[in-house]
Order: sequence, then structure tokens, then C-alpha cells
Amino acid sequence: MAELSRLFQGDDIGTLTGNRVVADYRLVQALETIWKFLEADMTGLNLFQGEVSALAEIAETSVPTTICSAVATNLTGGAITLQVWVAMDGGAAANANKVYDAISVSANSQADLPLLENMKLPRGAKIHAQASGNLTITISGVQ
Repeated sequence: MAELSRLFQGDDIGTLTGNRVVADYRLVQALETIWKFLEADMTGLNLFQGEVSALAEIAETSVPTTICSAVATNLTGGAITLQVWVAMDGGAAANANKVYDAISVSANSQADLPLLENMKLPRGAKIHAQASGNLTITISGVQ
């Protein structure tokens, strides 16, 4: 309890009362805003699901999009390297927009791509990928 009360010392967020925090009006407003956001109608998008080997544009956003999940799956018997580029301006794959440079996905395994997750893409952004063998990539997001 002492540690909790120290968190609120000097703050005007609320008042500590027993085991409860009595929040002021601003905190209640912030929580209501968060709740409205969570309830908002967010359209899920499957940006890309398929095999990649040669350098290719695998996705282009038609609306502003936030990537929620990005996974690479290797169903082969050997490791495969992966490179990923995100061109926010809709351009080509280039060193300046490379997100992953030759990461290895082990044989018969799956690898999350956390550098893509929560990335906010403007309309017209392009995602490019290249793999050293057949690698399945799945990228999903919300508008």
C-alpha cells in the first residue's frame, strides 16, 4: 500500500482512499475516450497472405492502416532468410526503407515480425519482401 500511495504523491490524478483510487473528472474522461476507441468499428484487413521468394511488392494500402500482426512461416526443411521493406511514400524497396535485413526463419517454424506490428501506414504505402526460399507471410491490420 505504501508503494501505491507513493505513485500518487504530487499527482492530481486522484486521491488514495483505502484500497481504491477515487479518480478526478479528467481521469474519468480519459477512460471514457479509451472505451469509445475500443468500441469503435475498426475494419480488419488481411494485407497479405501468401508465399514469397523473389523480391515482390506484397501489399499496398488503399486506406490508412495500422498493422496488427505480421508472421513468417517456414514449412521447409531448411532455414530461410527474409528481407522486408516498407515504403511509406509508395516507392520501391530501398536501403532507406528496409525494416528487416536477412533475418533467419528456422526450418518448420514460425517467426513473428514485431518491427511491423503497430506500424501506422498511410494510404499508398507499399510493403515489399524477398526470401531465400518459399516462405509464407501473413500480415493483417485495421483501418
